[in-house]
Amino acid sequence: MTSQYHNRILPIHEISTLTLRDVCHKEGSEQFTDLEFSRSTPVPNLLCKVREDREIQVEVEPSILPVHPQGNAHIDVWIDTTEQLGCGKTSLVYEVEKCEVTWSTDIAEHYTIPPIVLKVSRQSQSPTLPREAYYYEFLEKLQGLVIPYYFGCFHAVIPSGVCFPPWNETKTELANSLTEIDNPNIPRVVTLLILERLGDERLPEGLNRSESMELKNELQYMVCEITARRNIVHNDIRYQNVLKAPDSPPGLRGKNSSFTGRAKQPYNWRFIDLGDAQEAPNLSKHTHFLLWDGPIDRLWRNLGYVDANTCNTESETHGEYTEGEPEV
Repeated sequence: MTSQYHNRILPIHEISTLTLRDVCHKEGSEQFTDLEFSRSTPVPNLLCKVREDREIQVEVEPSILPVHPQGNAHIDVWIDTTEQLGCGKTSLVYEVEKCEVTWSTDIAEHYTIPPIVLKVSRQSQSPTLPREAYYYEFLEKLQGLVIPYYFGCFHAVIPSGVCFPPWNETKTELANSLTEIDNPNIPRVVTLLILERLGDERLPEGLNRSESMELKNELQYMVCEITARRNIVHNDIRYQNVLKAPDSPPGLRGKNSSFTGRAKQPYNWRFIDLGDAQEAPNLSKHTHFLLWDGPIDRLWRNLGYVDANTCNTESETHGEYTEGEPEV
């Protein structure tokens, strides 16, 4: 992907509109056309909050997100719909091969646009992504620290008689279990998120015990950043949802944290997929400890890292994690 590098990181709300170039075609035609997207406000109707006993989850109105000024940039984006970086039950992820930004003010020319990806909703799954976008915006201060940078949630209506190739791609077994609706009386809406392009490296194999504990401590600190610092429970920390931080350059350099004592060194990893996250306010320190320690302990057991002199991610319990595309 071609990108622009200047002095400052692109603000979260700077992009107001998006054009996905050469991505649609009319039924029976091989001529591709563009699809125009508008920015969405990611406010789901209700969210589940976790209570102290963890047995009861109550539906509540979402917290109010910070108010940002309207963006003054338009972005044109090109993707290869035949090549996916990842896929899940509700969405597909594509690398942006090229992007061009048009600014309405001269000052915006000094912003940095890193390599990015598009997370695109599957057919009839458009309502699922605004919930994830809500948590990216709620955790804005943790972007570039323990989660990817996020640059907005956008939606478009696909006209009748127009094909949108990502909806025709082969689905995972889990996605095939969902009902995909193609009813002319239901709006054909596609939602996408713009996210920072992370590294391809996954949690490593062949670690000795010392290396394993060092990595485990880092991931526990990262969970602590989300749970103790922002009162959010990720709820889906597993092998597929831990990716290496991007190389810088061309990616953005990670932030340092004074909250967990890592003020001199950015974290090496990022958690992705906030679709199952929940707010967890007013919890005791003991419950917070369980929430940030427990997920990593489970991850370590699944990876075969626990109580072993060497850590082998080809263990029997890890097999289920390596089949097919990573879910994002």
